[in-house]
Amino acid sequence: MPLSKHKHIAVIGVVALAAFVYFALCYQYHFYYKEQNQVFLLTADFFGSYTSTPAWLANYIGDLFTTFFYYKFLGPFIVSMCIFLLGIYIYKALSFIRLRHIKTIACIVAVIVMLLEFAFHLDINYQLAATIGKIMLVVTIWQSIFMYKRCRWCAVQPIIIFTLVTIPYGKYYKADIKQYIGAIHAPETILESDFAVDNEYYFGNYRRVLDIVQHAPAERITKEMLFFYYLSAAQVGELPEHLLDFSNPYLGTFENIGPQTPHILINNMNELYWLVGDMTYAERAAMMNHVFSPQNRNVRMVKRMAEINLVTADTAAAMKYLRVLERTPIYRNWAQRHMPHNQSEAIKRQIVTKQSLTNATDTMQYGDNAYVILTQLLNSNPANDAALNYLLCSDLLLKQMDTFWRDYNKYYGTRQHRKLYDEALCIYLAGTNATQEQWQQAGISADVIARFDAYSQQRGNSSYSDTYWYYFDTHK
Repeated sequence: MPLSKHKHIAVIGVVALAAFVYFALCYQYHFYYKEQNQVFLLTADFFGSYTSTPAWLANYIGDLFTTFFYYKFLGPFIVSMCIFLLGIYIYKALSFIRLRHIKTIACIVAVIVMLLEFAFHLDINYQLAATIGKIMLVVTIWQSIFMYKRCRWCAVQPIIIFTLVTIPYGKYYKADIKQYIGAIHAPETILESDFAVDNEYYFGNYRRVLDIVQHAPAERITKEMLFFYYLSAAQVGELPEHLLDFSNPYLGTFENIGPQTPHILINNMNELYWLVGDMTYAERAAMMNHVFSPQNRNVRMVKRMAEINLVTADTAAAMKYLRVLERTPIYRNWAQRHMPHNQSEAIKRQIVTKQSLTNATDTMQYGDNAYVILTQLLNSNPANDAALNYLLCSDLLLKQMDTFWRDYNKYYGTRQHRKLYDEALCIYLAGTNATQEQWQQAGISADVIARFDAYSQQRGNSSYSDTYWYYFDTHK
């Protein structure tokens, strides 16, 4: 092989390697999102559902490989390898042309196409099937030219092959180019940050979520990041300690799901309802997220609906979702471990624990008012710490001190005092001109009371920005 050809292939390889490094280090969470936003089954019926659609083979192969985005770094590797193959076959096809410096020109064209394809994959909606389809087209062209040069008397054969491949894919390529050629944009770094906290929370890495948000630049912290930050704090039992870490806390408890609710918010609310134990609203949010996903498929929501029905003891419904997951290449083992007849003691304990948090009362609710949801959960199980902390913290964000006082006295019981709640009690007691006896009954530590007295002489002083008193006075 000539040295120049080695150089050209090396250049193509370096571009693909650079794409892999960027995707793996800076864009990996986009791949998790794409994997979760589909359900791929290894069944004949599922395969048959593709055959009636344009570019069915590219779509089937693309969706199959997308399922393996579940594994860390495999998504970036698959996409980068596809970009590499696209570049190589463009280089091979163009190299047949007899022009001076054609191999250098072919290399330049290949690199340009690879860079464009890399830019396309920065878009969350761009599918691997689009790249697979392009590879199939370029390979067909390359093989057709190769066959023609080897056997000119059968020139009609490559023409037939080329026609058979391009006609079914023509509409697909046209739509692909029209949709994405004008949509090349900078990397979606803020969205990547949202996906990062979402997926680290999904993987159970709660401390990692706290660390990501705490070290993020202030101007790049979104509501979605804060939402999962506080969910993670609640998971490790530290929601009150972290509530005032940011100037604009966002718990999600004041949101309502409706026809205009963004998809990402619906996904978020599912996690909140699951955490506090309301299976009805968790199921509704999971179902809506599933419906609004591309092709009405979302494997993460299928898992969640299976979990919800296991908790509510609806075995028939749970089995429906578990049987679907059992036919996937990635979640088969998870589904089998959660089958009612095959559950380990650890899984059974998890289900029983979640069951203890659910609403045990017979109610008819017509809206997702978080206050009503949380108080009903606490009435059913006063030991539901997640629901309690979300309730009290929501009261404090609204500065509804009378409501906080009532909820605190009704549900907090003999739990250990928390600094945030003690500071809020100071505001209520001072505002109601409480007696010395009432202050003593509240059980607030002497240090907190002393600091409150000092703050009262200099209200709004930023040196007290770590206190609820400062938030109460300065936050509009």
